[in-house]
Amino acid sequence: MQTVIAYSPARIGLALALGLVLTVLLTSSAYAVNSPIGFVLCEVILIVYGNFGRALATIGVITLGVGAMLGKVSWGLAITLMVGISLVFGAVGITSIFLNITGAGGWICGGFGGIP
Repeated sequence: MQTVIAYSPARIGLALALGLVLTVLLTSSAYAVNSPIGFVLCEVILIVYGNFGRALATIGVITLGVGAMLGKVSWGLAITLMVGISLVFGAVGITSIFLNITGAGGWICGGFGGIP
């Protein structure tokens, strides 16, 4: 007979968070921009902070406004959307704080010191 082990979402989340922390802390090459993966990730960041990302955020806010006018939006959804947009567009500042605390230096994607 086979034993089935049920994992709770909290345990899975904790394991993923621990794996992420260990990956970040134990990485030997923090400046992976010269690798193909680093290049692709920098390109994704440039897309998110470019016109495409701003357009998506604007569409989200417009949709939220229309839903609020029609009375179909809860406060929880509105707060979640605004916090999500703030975290996405504030990620560079948050990352810079952590990089400065750990002594890893500034922003590493080429030509991407400040967000326009």
